[in-house]
Amino acid sequence: MQHPGRRTSTKISAVVSVLAMLALAACSSSSPSSSAASSTPSSTQSGQAQSTASGSFGTLGQVCGPGSATGATATGVTASSIEVATVADVGAASSPGLDQAFWDTGTAFTAWCNAAGGIDGRKLVLDKRDAALTDYPPIVQTSCTADLAMVGGQAVLDDTGLADRLKCGLPDIAPYIFGPNSVNAPLKAAAFPTPNDQVFLGGVAKFFTAFPGTKQAVGVIVPNGAAGVEQQKIFTEGLKAIGGNLVSVLEYNTTVQASWTPLVDKLRSAGVKLLLIDADLGPTAALEEAMQTQNWWPQVQVVPPHLYASEFLKQLTVAPENFYVYTPIAPLEDASANPPTAQYIQIMHTYDPSGEIGFPSVEAFSSWLLFAEAAKACGSSLTRTCLMSKIATTTSWTGGGLTSQANPAANAMPACYVVLKITGSAGHLAFSRYEPATGFDCSPDNAPHIAP
Repeated sequence: MQHPGRRTSTKISAVVSVLAMLALAACSSSSPSSSAASSTPSSTQSGQAQSTASGSFGTLGQVCGPGSATGATATGVTASSIEVATVADVGAASSPGLDQAFWDTGTAFTAWCNAAGGIDGRKLVLDKRDAALTDYPPIVQTSCTADLAMVGGQAVLDDTGLADRLKCGLPDIAPYIFGPNSVNAPLKAAAFPTPNDQVFLGGVAKFFTAFPGTKQAVGVIVPNGAAGVEQQKIFTEGLKAIGGNLVSVLEYNTTVQASWTPLVDKLRSAGVKLLLIDADLGPTAALEEAMQTQNWWPQVQVVPPHLYASEFLKQLTVAPENFYVYTPIAPLEDASANPPTAQYIQIMHTYDPSGEIGFPSVEAFSSWLLFAEAAKACGSSLTRTCLMSKIATTTSWTGGGLTSQANPAANAMPACYVVLKITGSAGHLAFSRYEPATGFDCSPDNAPHIAP
């Protein structure tokens, strides 16, 4: 299993705030080639806005709309509706609001799709189900008898409900997958596949070349506990597969990390030059504060895609040095040049104005599109079996132009990435495109294979 990192998701105050940050990013001197989605739509964005309610999306064409599908063909399906569930750990006591972005995206997508007429005439009914970290099995059991499928969400402890889900034949079309047993399980598909024999390390190999010496002095920080142990294995094996020499592997306390100073001291003493951080938004921000206090930073800091979110910039109280995030989605900063990204932003703005925009939401939106395309193809024969059979033929998927190319049918991880750098001063931070200048880089080193 390899997932894009642990995430703490909270809502943004308004999409206007996001668009303002995108405009700031476009003005950064380190990103002359990128342009932003402004709060005043360009002619390209206006064209997308006009199609927002039409049910057509990006390169996919017509996704939602009226039609002639009939019959109560499966659990959750009637002649006029399709009931689906979006799972998130929003009520987690240790991290309230965890993956709220999944619910936000489900709200926006279903409202947009229904405004266009639903899927082949059937309206979507969204059940927001809170796994709260420890409640995933009963959530699965409820969905087994109520929903056609789980769509656009995920639970950190998804392995705990796997047996129940398979027993009742409940499909799960997710943004990405966590549990080591769930990643290759039946009735599972992801817009961003995360097989347990690959690691997504977009751009790290390029850093080894661009910054001499970093390859010989790599450090990793992961959370403690069972999830951290799994992540430690994944990232350390992946880094070794591309030639990295690990000199420090540390865990932080996810309950209460009293001080980050000892961890910074250990990194400095070990001579770490490239640090991969697999941590939530808050802990990563606290680590950056400790580095500034000690006036020491690695030559390169790099994080997985989960920190590509406006909320992370808001949590940073200092300007991080040499800080990069890699992502398989088309950068939001490029929205004016990439109509599907502009349309996604417009849909979120229209149908859930306070919803979070960022990597988790984009991948969730992509998984909704994957579900909708398969359900539309089934028509009046919509069943759980038909749904998964249609997805099983999807060998090339970009969410209509939102992401780099993945292969959901083969559960193959995308090898294409964009690296963004955090620029600006504290309180005025932004993501700026760093590598490549345009499009995606698709080197095999971005997704190396490891022993499962």
